Amino acid sequence: MKAENKQNHRKVAAIISILILTSLFVIPNSAFAFTNQQITKNNPAVLPENPFYVFKSWTRDIQNFFISNPIKKLMFNAHVLDQKGAEIAIALDLSSKISDTTLQNYSATSLALADKISKLSPEILQANISLVFDTSDQLIDYLLGRLIIHIQLQDKILESVDSDKIRQARTALVGAISDLAELDLDPSLSERIQMIARSQGNDFALQFIETEKAPFIE
Repeated sequence: MKAENKQNHRKVAAIISILILTSLFVIPNSAFAFTNQQITKNNPAVLPENPFYVFKSWTRDIQNFFISNPIKKLMFNAHVLDQKGAEIAIALDLSSKISDTTLQNYSATSLALADKISKLSPEILQANISLVFDTSDQLIDYLLGRLIIHIQLQDKILESVDSDKIRQARTALVGAISDLAELDLDPSLSERIQMIARSQGNDFALQFIETEKAPFIE
C-alpha cells in the first residue's frame, strides 16, 4: 500500500513538473487582459481560495526566475497583476468576501510592478525594447493603460473593503505613472491618457486626470 501511494505521489509530482516546465517561457503580449470600461474576466481556473492555488503561485515564481530581459520581466509582472486583478474582480461581482491574503498578494504585486517601472530609464529601454515592442512608446502606452485600470479596480475594492494595503498599492501605481512621466514623453502624459480613454472606452481615465490633479499630468 505504501509503495502504491509513493508511486501515485511520484505521478502527481511528474504531472506538476511537466505543467510548470511547459509554461516556463510563456510571456504575455499586449493583447491580453482588461479592455473597455469593465474589468474583463480572465476567468482564472484556480482562485486564491483553492488549495491548488499554491501551484499557480509556484509556476509564476519559476517563470519570473527564468526571465532575464528587464522589459519582459516588467511585462510578466503586469500580466500577473492582471490575473490577480481578475481574481478580485470576480469576487467583487459575486459579492464574495475577499480574504486578507488575496488583498495582500494583489497589493504586493502592485508594489513590485511600481518598483520595476521606477527603474526604467532611456538606456534600459533602448537596450531591451526591441525584444518585446517595436518602440518605447508602445510600452509606455501599454503600461499607462494597465496602471489606470488597476487604479480604477483599487478604487472599486476600497468601496467594499477598508484596506490600507490597497490604499498603499494605489499610491504606488499613481507614483509609477509619475515615474513614466519623467521619461520625457512626446506626446505628453495627459494626451496619452486621453488616447487610452478613447481606445478603452473608459471614462475613468479622463476622470483620473481631473481628480488627481498631479503635477506630472500636464
